[in-house]
Amino acid sequence: MAAVDILSVKVLENPAKFHQRMQFEITYEVRERLSDDVEWRVVYVGSADSESYDQELESVLVPADTVGSFAFVLDVDPPNPALIPKEDLVGVTIVLLTCAYKEQEFIRVGYYVNNAYVDPEMNENPPPTPQIEEIERTILADSPRVTRFPHRFDYVELPTADRGISDMDPMEDVAPSRTPVMAHQAELSRGAMDVMDGVTGGDGSAKHRAFAMMGGDWDVLRGNPFGVR
Repeated sequence: MAAVDILSVKVLENPAKFHQRMQFEITYEVRERLSDDVEWRVVYVGSADSESYDQELESVLVPADTVGSFAFVLDVDPPNPALIPKEDLVGVTIVLLTCAYKEQEFIRVGYYVNNAYVDPEMNENPPPTPQIEEIERTILADSPRVTRFPHRFDYVELPTADRGISDMDPMEDVAPSRTPVMAHQAELSRGAMDVMDGVTGGDGSAKHRAFAMMGGDWDVLRGNPFGVR
């Protein structure tokens, strides 16, 4: 059993304009007291083609030295549009919420994000210069991709009976990686495939990178994505 686990995440003020702040209401549980803080990060994927466009929007340290359930709102700046390729400002991308202990990630929550002009005509005929104030951001909050990674926390050895992967979470026990993984392709929901069409390169590499960042699996969890009983 993981020393710290996430119970739920609510995306607040969604949809919102592109230039507005993002807010995540996070509820988590500390099961074992830890000697150091845990680090929560929010990363916006500026382009599926290269991680060089990823933007860290926020990074905060939260104490984990008291057993119990806790909640807080992570209020983060919007991505800087000047750091995003113009062709990627409108369309589908990903935002990642991660938690790490002693610089090792142990949980990742990925959301697809759709950026589109409020005016349908502007989507059909995009202006030569992107009009940021006219773009609306919609985070697909109902379909998070939750991935848990093994972590020793303060244990001398990694527990063997339960290595921190929820028994309701069908994911493979893998280390964090951007390596493309094509497992469970047949189980991928039709909706997720439609969404990912917006970030597919000609050779499919962009789609592979996007899915790898969402946890290295083609599966999309629904119903009870955080595995909470």
